[in-house]
Amino acid sequence: VAPAVDAESGRARPRVDKELAARVRGESETALSDHDAKRLLKAYGARVTRQAPTNTPTGAVKLAKQIGVPCVVAVGADERVADSIADVERLAALLLADAPSIMIRERFAEVPRVRVKIAPEKGLGATMRVGAACALLPLTRADALALAAATPARRAADQRAVAELLAKVAACAADEEAALDLEVFVGAEPCVLGATGELRRR
Repeated sequence: VAPAVDAESGRARPRVDKELAARVRGESETALSDHDAKRLLKAYGARVTRQAPTNTPTGAVKLAKQIGVPCVVAVGADERVADSIADVERLAALLLADAPSIMIRERFAEVPRVRVKIAPEKGLGATMRVGAACALLPLTRADALALAAATPARRAADQRAVAELLAKVAACAADEEAALDLEVFVGAEPCVLGATGELRRR
């Protein structure tokens, strides 16, 4: 569902799961892990990778069956691709030998991807950067479309979908006063693949 657009300002306004956003904010200090940043983005309707933590190989297998294979089995920056359920169980046992929990995550193609950064800039306020392209927050629909055009997404339908995703990400960052650093898949069905962030203390 496309975000609603404020007729007066032209700014996109997604529906927000205020309960989830408040829960993430309450559970987080200022730094946002990948999982917490994605939960916050999801509260604003942004498509993020399907993922969940587990602390057993059996739990990893159950999650992989829900998410689908191939999938990624990760602990911190150590990410491994599992092409089968047997791989998930083997990798989970291997990684859990040295870690209390692992993450089972949906897998996407390596390209096309883009980095998106949202941060305050001196004299400008909060900005969203996509490569060399930049726009002030909150984004207008035209801003989101211009930023999407700066991504490797080439089909018009993909660019529109990327623009919708960027509008939701921008609304989250503006409302939650968050700086975000994202890796975004910009092919069919755009999705936030990786995320870190920092919340401003309220």
